Amino acid sequence: MARFAAALSEHPLATQAIGEIVGDVLEQLDDAPDTVFLFVSEAHAGALADMAGAVQRILNPSVLIGCSTNSTLAGSQEVERVPSVAIWAGLTGDPIGVRVVEASELPGSFGKGSQPIGGTLVLLGSSTFDITNENFRLLKSAHPDLAVAGAVASPGSHNQPNRVMLNGEVFANGAVGVVLPAECPLVVKVSHGAEGIGEPFTVTRCERNMILELAGRPAADRLREVVAGLGAAQRFRMGSGLFLGSVPDEHPHDVVSSDFVIHEIRGEDRSNGALALAGEVSLGSTVQFQIRDAISAEEQLRFALSGSVGSSALVFAGADRGMRLFEGPDHDAEAVSSMLGTRCIAGMFGAAEFAPVGGVSAVHKRSVVSVIFGDRPPLRFRP
Repeated sequence: MARFAAALSEHPLATQAIGEIVGDVLEQLDDAPDTVFLFVSEAHAGALADMAGAVQRILNPSVLIGCSTNSTLAGSQEVERVPSVAIWAGLTGDPIGVRVVEASELPGSFGKGSQPIGGTLVLLGSSTFDITNENFRLLKSAHPDLAVAGAVASPGSHNQPNRVMLNGEVFANGAVGVVLPAECPLVVKVSHGAEGIGEPFTVTRCERNMILELAGRPAADRLREVVAGLGAAQRFRMGSGLFLGSVPDEHPHDVVSSDFVIHEIRGEDRSNGALALAGEVSLGSTVQFQIRDAISAEEQLRFALSGSVGSSALVFAGADRGMRLFEGPDHDAEAVSSMLGTRCIAGMFGAAEFAPVGGVSAVHKRSVVSVIFGDRPPLRFRP
């Protein structure tokens, strides 16, 4: 028997699907779980409340959270755009359920006048939940020892908004989360799926999301210098997209590839050579141009998980990965499963992902965030 469990059902009937996965969890776990995550595909979104009620009655967790999303994953399998239900359950110690209506309210979501708390907040946002890196910076100011992992769920077909759920109550907006205590043995790994090209530069002039100068020269000129120095293979791979990675201000000086937060380059202002980003970087920060394709995504995921040991994981993958990026199905789920040596994995595809970089939680896109649980028991169990 184990302290963690995960299961998946592709049955098109919600009642049958929930029966299958709850039965699997009961067979795997030693005791009633403290925390349960439930991920349902768009086809089952209307039944989310009923499915949550069944999980609550049978498994009786302290905190149950979940959401509807475009695609789910569990074990070494990814189920994209067809009916599916994935579940993760664990003996985590004492969790705290959190409901967030607006991202600006996140720092105060743990009770009015509450003291700073630590641990890991696993956050599930509805597809309309608009959260930024500035929200995470404010959260860190209020709760310095609280890390954030999770995702904004990918919307359904025709951009239909999804739902989030906390302890059986379903919401059409905002986010839900669970704070796992610091005593719970876990680590968060993020793979941004990009490969640096050229040398890093210092941002010497910027305005909001515009990078005007890198190391004293127009940003677009620096980009052209980097491209001119690439070989034919890397130039070909640039067709999949060109990005800029930035290192958080608080990060130490020794920078490796996994330390970057990746921003899409949206265009150039030819009047001054500035580059427009999807996001903002700070004056004086370290940046590097990046390419992102199936090759870099494969290499970066294995690099991020290298040396990781765990008996279970929650996994949040960018919606632009899966079969949109790779030639075959199940790539990221298979990679995480094989690198960790366990099939006790569950999660979903997201429109944006959350994970710390350099000690600061940040918003990522097209990444893989893995919340990896170790074998050491948590400090406390429920009686």
